[in-house]
Amino acid sequence: MNYSQTNSFNDTWEARGISSNSIDQYFLGYADGIPLELLETIENETIADLYTFLGENEGFGAQQAFLGYQGYIINPVSNTLDNTTYTSAIAPGSFNQQYAYAATGLNGKVAFNFASEFNNFISFGANLNAHFLNYDRSTLLIEANSNSGSQTNEVIFTNNLSTTGNGFSFQAGSIARLSENFRLGLSYETPVWFTINERTSQRLESFSSAANERDVVNPNVVNIYPDYKLKTPGKLTGSLAVLFGTQGLLSFDYSYRDHSNTEFRPTGDPEFMFQNKLMADNLKAASTYRIGGEYRIENWSLRGGYRFEESPYKNENTIGDLTGYSAGLGYNFGNIRLDVAYDNATRTDNPQLYQVGLTNTAGIDRDFSSVILSLSFGI
Repeated sequence: MNYSQTNSFNDTWEARGISSNSIDQYFLGYADGIPLELLETIENETIADLYTFLGENEGFGAQQAFLGYQGYIINPVSNTLDNTTYTSAIAPGSFNQQYAYAATGLNGKVAFNFASEFNNFISFGANLNAHFLNYDRSTLLIEANSNSGSQTNEVIFTNNLSTTGNGFSFQAGSIARLSENFRLGLSYETPVWFTINERTSQRLESFSSAANERDVVNPNVVNIYPDYKLKTPGKLTGSLAVLFGTQGLLSFDYSYRDHSNTEFRPTGDPEFMFQNKLMADNLKAASTYRIGGEYRIENWSLRGGYRFEESPYKNENTIGDLTGYSAGLGYNFGNIRLDVAYDNATRTDNPQLYQVGLTNTAGIDRDFSSVILSLSFGI
């Protein structure tokens, strides 16, 4: 039995720039088709009351339209209650934008292991894995404009997401000892079946230079969504190792995972149908290649490795290919082993700010580095 952290979500970045695309397109995209009657409060009804009602009865899109309307970012074409068409209160032109992203959390698993060997030739192993995840994310957009004709000149839009989940998966593999010098391995990891719970909150603030007024739409409401299922893609891995006596080895691993098989459930849910189609259209199968080696000189061990992970996206732009290398040094004192390793990887990401309307991307060059020191005791 063992525990491992499979992923860390700790990430913070900020993007600044000038764009011709405004956040108004986000709210217009969701408002299209929403009756004005649903966006206006009635007597004795608060912002929090209507925001909650829309979330429980009309869905996420209606809440976004409500924020845009109450925040003076979108206007109805007509003031009749059955109006379903909207225009922007922000005039076209250029927009100074600042977008901040901050996330924390991790994905971990507890594995229950079993292994056996047959006739000193082939080894079998199996893991039953219990997964859990915690993920918290906050985003902040600040947009300003001085465009002629704009009724709204500044927008501050905050979104918070908290996700928890648990799941399970199974792994099985074997290693065949072809000879004294060759080892051949094959393993398969099933999809992880997660049960996910999500909570969100939002806040919108806008400012009009002409009216010198600032409006704040803060429902102060936490949306709690029904639990849903998430199935991640499985992974198949093949490996080959060449041993050079007791002095060294070379190993090669190849992994294949089809990311387009990621799936939200229940699949009949209209929102999940949209998301699943989006993933099927944009994600692809990706391969990972790893090669490594070790050479021993008396009590010293020298190690090195290289890996290449293909982008899971068809456009290879949203998340780029990852290239990495590692180097290590170890010394065997007998019953004690001391090892130090350095690992580095780089990739380029272009995450989309929002899924609707303001679909601008932020260009991020990522560089991951880590140093690992380990001390082992044996008898």
